[in-house]
Amino acid sequence: ESMQMSAVLDHQDQLVSAAEIRVHWLVVATQQAEQGSDEVVLVDLTEVEKISSHELSELIRLQLFVRKSGRKLVLENTHLNLRNIFELTRLTRLIEMR
Repeated sequence: ESMQMSAVLDHQDQLVSAAEIRVHWLVVATQQAEQGSDEVVLVDLTEVEKISSHELSELIRLQLFVRKSGRKLVLENTHLNLRNIFELTRLTRLIEMR
């Protein structure tokens, strides 16, 4: 979806410019997986420093979706603290990281 408003109110009713609004990385990855046909679904995590348990769950769900379609999910530019979480949760066995 494209944003046509130049400003919106955030959850604290503060004015936020469109330039400050970024699409969540998981939404981008899901759209890429659903709409793309590339053999590898590449997810750039450069801007991601933290991940919630909900996001981990959705990432696993995305991995299953990608695998069912005969493709591969790859995470790139993963921060060290995220990589440690992925190793602790053993997601490194399911999802390739570069």
